[in-house]
Amino acid sequence: MELRDTEVGAALMVEFLEGQTIQELLMNGEAALLGHANRALEETLRRVWTQTRQDRPCRADFLGQLMARMDDVTRMHPGVAN
Repeated sequence: MELRDTEVGAALMVEFLEGQTIQELLMNGEAALLGHANRALEETLRRVWTQTRQDRPCRADFLGQLMARMDDVTRMHPGVAN
């Protein structure tokens, strides 16, 4: 995993190699392999957070984000629309 940060934004680059996904490790894998994968993910996310975080207020617009995705939300969770 690699973080690329530019003036206009940042992207988390993930290389997909042959092997098991985290879901497969959760369902069928060895605890040691899952622990290793979890640590790698945690380290990457912590690095992304510290390198891209900006100490300023932001407008999260949670309701706007939800409304923009409402079709997908109701498709996945039909009970939400009632």
